[in-house]
Amino acid sequence: MTDYRNDDPEPSDWDDSDDSEADQVQCPECGCWVYDDTQKCPHCGQWIVPGRALRGRRGRLVPAVVVLMILLILVLVLRGW
Repeated sequence: MTDYRNDDPEPSDWDDSDDSEADQVQCPECGCWVYDDTQKCPHCGQWIVPGRALRGRRGRLVPAVVVLMILLILVLVLRGW
């Protein structure tokens, strides 16, 4: 009978180059994960521009909320809250 307990690969032998998650980005429009070399999202049809991944609707929400909060504070201050 063969002893297979010692056949486990060493951590230094692990190859992470085929890790598909590392080769993916989120579509800037719909947020679906696509391969980083994709030019057009297969889900929503949005063009993928390098460097703009992860900035879709979610990336525009935070600045919009900040601007609205600043405007609200200005209105409250100017009205003599």
